[in-house]
Amino acid sequence: MTITIKSFISIIICLLLIFSMGCTKKNPAPDREANVNGGIFVETPEVSDDKSISANKVEETPISAYEAKKLWSYSHLNDKEKSVYRIMLTMVKNFTEGWVELGYLGNTATATVTKAFRALSNDYPEYYWMPSSYYLNHSFGKSSISFKKNSNADCYGYTAEQVVDDAEEWNDAILRIMEKVRKANTPFEKELVIHDELCKLVVYDGDFETGVESDIYSAFGALVYGRAVCEGYARAFKLLCKYADIQCILITGDSKGVGHMWNMVNIDENWYHVDVTWDDLRSEYLHTYFNVTELTIRADHDIDITYDYVEDNLISSGNSYNFNVPKTENEKYNYFLYNSLVVKDDIVEDIANFLTNDYNNGNFKSQFTFSDDANRKDFTENFEDYVVKIQERCIEKTNGIKFKLKTISFPSKTCVIYFEEYKKKNFFEFGE
Repeated sequence: MTITIKSFISIIICLLLIFSMGCTKKNPAPDREANVNGGIFVETPEVSDDKSISANKVEETPISAYEAKKLWSYSHLNDKEKSVYRIMLTMVKNFTEGWVELGYLGNTATATVTKAFRALSNDYPEYYWMPSSYYLNHSFGKSSISFKKNSNADCYGYTAEQVVDDAEEWNDAILRIMEKVRKANTPFEKELVIHDELCKLVVYDGDFETGVESDIYSAFGALVYGRAVCEGYARAFKLLCKYADIQCILITGDSKGVGHMWNMVNIDENWYHVDVTWDDLRSEYLHTYFNVTELTIRADHDIDITYDYVEDNLISSGNSYNFNVPKTENEKYNYFLYNSLVVKDDIVEDIANFLTNDYNNGNFKSQFTFSDDANRKDFTENFEDYVVKIQERCIEKTNGIKFKLKTISFPSKTCVIYFEEYKKKNFFEFGE
């Protein structure tokens, strides 16, 4: 399987590097209005009606019905938007320079291109050099687009030469994780490996600078540099799920007061929300947002509305929308339910079991959730009394080992207890 994955990724890189030798080192794109929406750095396109522009035609990249089923955003476009999508896909693959003809798009041209562009960006995180904006021209009823209209203007994140130079490092970064993923047996286990490996590798860093502005928003920044913001985490997660044959999409909205991006995955025909960013605590990681329902994610996430409810003039304004947000009601593959880490009727006994099991496995952190709001409320309101009883029960279960419970936190609807072995008997200490 190693050979298959490596060959597959290498073939992708090779196919994508059929480009014009007229490409030069990247120059800054002209100033344009920039908006941060839904966690994405979005630049509104530079739109003109220059009638002197001469645009070339390019072939649309063919997408089979089988491939289309795996392209979530593409599948939610109309025929006109799909055609623009396929043209832009050809441009991105080939680092196309100059103006490209899109044809007659009517009075919804800007919205059509906006949706197609966002769909393409969502579906292909492996094209990390894809621009964050584009140049758009309307003249004589026809529309044309450019990602690099001349040698002094560029929207591509990287030059073709840079992508060639980075190919080995990029492939190796993917393969290091996929080597571990391939050892997992089920889609749930593969997804868990991807989640945990990203948490171990990536540090949330909005100030990281590599000379390429888009790095922290890309899978490349997350996987190669180990630095990213939420968008980089989400794109890297989607990419690795794609190679693991797990259907995964990007979701935008707000969380904890800021624009945000996370993922949804389809496991055994059931959809779940996954937020790797908020599970990553820099020095360690949790599973608070691993395969949760919409009801759970909405406790501290606001989900952007879908394009179906947005007028065309708003679509082209640079704001962030989702193509479709699948319903999520099944909890079978929620991390805590799947691993039976649920406090049910006996709070003391259940939590003592979690602590001693983790201790026996060499861990000094326990994560669990509650079966209902009543026992969660009971524990949170009376935890100082409960920890004494839990400690006494742990002593019984470990034949005299006393645990010092260092901290207790309650992220979302879950609980995390950090503890350490404390050998002095008949003494209890609890503190932050």
